[in-house]
Amino acid sequence: MASKYLFVYGTLKSDAAGAMGWHQRQRLKAEARFVGPGRINGRLYDLGRYPGLVLSAEPGETVYGEVVELLRPFETLEWLDIYEDVSPHGNEADEYSRVTGMVELGEEKTLPAWVYVCRSVGCLAKRIAGGRWTAAR
Repeated sequence: MASKYLFVYGTLKSDAAGAMGWHQRQRLKAEARFVGPGRINGRLYDLGRYPGLVLSAEPGETVYGEVVELLRPFETLEWLDIYEDVSPHGNEADEYSRVTGMVELGEEKTLPAWVYVCRSVGCLAKRIAGGRWTAAR
């Protein structure tokens, strides 16, 4: 399912701090329109300098982030895949996969959005309680 929306929850969030992802945040800001805060069912893990999301069907497991509308989805997703280290045709060595997930906006609106999910979480990864990657990282 193709989507023009993207859910971001880590280094690409507009309030993310630090050098990692700075250029990509600026480029995304120029190539997308901010829709609003969103949430998706999942678990968030601390992978060091950035987080990893694992989708979940369990109630109450929520990851919080932002939804943006991509003005030129094909072009923007092409460079985002490079940033997220996602191969064009998928590869077992890829750390992330880009999938479509259902993202909640507010109480009554849900929409399909692209989201980068972690393919495997290392045994040393610590779960981030509350499902929020903070800007202070």
